[in-house]
Amino acid sequence: MGFEGYYYDLESPDRNNYVSDTVSIVKENAKRGFYSAKLTSNGGAQNVIAMNPINNKTRYLVTFYYDLKSAAGDVNVQFASMNYNINDNSEVKKYGATYTISKDDAGKGYKMGAVIIDTDFLKLDADRLAMLVSGTSGDYTVYFDNIELKTLTVNDGYVIIANALTGDCEAVIGKNGEKVKPEVAVSD
Repeated sequence: MGFEGYYYDLESPDRNNYVSDTVSIVKENAKRGFYSAKLTSNGGAQNVIAMNPINNKTRYLVTFYYDLKSAAGDVNVQFASMNYNINDNSEVKKYGATYTISKDDAGKGYKMGAVIIDTDFLKLDADRLAMLVSGTSGDYTVYFDNIELKTLTVNDGYVIIANALTGDCEAVIGKNGEKVKPEVAVSD
C-alpha cells in the first residue's frame, strides 16, 4: 500500500481513533508514487496508521520502506489488527513481532523493513491492519511508503535482497532451509 489513495478522513474529529495527530500523508519524499506517510514524535507517544482490512487466522509477511530523517533513539515498528478505534482495547490485537529502526539509519535514505505476523482478531470486525510506531527515547521523524502484505505458510521464511544498482529491495519467500536463487544477479 502506497499512500496515493489513503482513504481515512484526516480532517475528521475522530481521526485519533485511526491516525495519530503527528501523522501526515504528504506529497514529498515518496519511495514510489507521489505520497508518503510522515510521522513525527516529541517523546514516547505512539503513532498509529490504520490501513486496509486483512484476513483472520492468516500468516503474513509485512514489508515496508522507511526513511528515518532524525531520531534521538531507535524507533520500533509493530503491527496490530483493529476496527476503527486504536484506543479500544477490546478490539485491538497487537502482534509480537517488532522491527527496530536503528537511530544510525538517520539520513541514509529509504530502507526496507519486514516482520511476520499471525493474525488472530479479538473481534471478527476488527480486521484492519494498523502500523504502530514509537521511539525508544526522544524525538524522531520518519517517512513510510509501500507497505505490502504477502501470505505465508507456517514453513515459509524470507530474505531481503538488495539491488546494488537501483537501491530497491525485494523480499524473497521460500520454504525454510531452501537456498535463495535470485533470477537476476543483484550485483557484479
